[in-house]
Amino acid sequence: MQITSTTYMTPAKEAYKTGNSLPDNKTQSAMVAQEVSSIHELAQYIDPSNMSRNEAAILSGALFPDEPSATFGAQALILVNDNGTLRNATKSDAIMNEKFDMFESIKGQMEFNQQRGISNDNLELAQDYLHKLQIAKTSPSVNIYT
Repeated sequence: MQITSTTYMTPAKEAYKTGNSLPDNKTQSAMVAQEVSSIHELAQYIDPSNMSRNEAAILSGALFPDEPSATFGAQALILVNDNGTLRNATKSDAIMNEKFDMFESIKGQMEFNQQRGISNDNLELAQDYLHKLQIAKTSPSVNIYT
């Protein structure tokens, strides 16, 4: 008999293993590397109540675009008066290393927005994240192996 069409052919099927046995070519590691939470990592270096504008830029860069990073990034956008002209501040400018209280800055921005009827949604997200960051600074990270 001659086969002239592929419709008569049946595909070869793979035999599946049943039960609790793993396939021979796969191994499973008993220990998985523990990752340090990004908020705990940031909390080691940044204190929201005493931070610099350079740290605000670092915090903004560490977060995703849909997080409150825009609020933190705005804190790092400072204009410097240089010989009568304005320019963007650089990391080495003195104003970028001056410490300020981010909580107070956000509170002032929220009051300004309320007076003008502007939404505070992003500022509230940023404030919530700062509270989490402050808590992470004092709380130990969880070790899943002990």
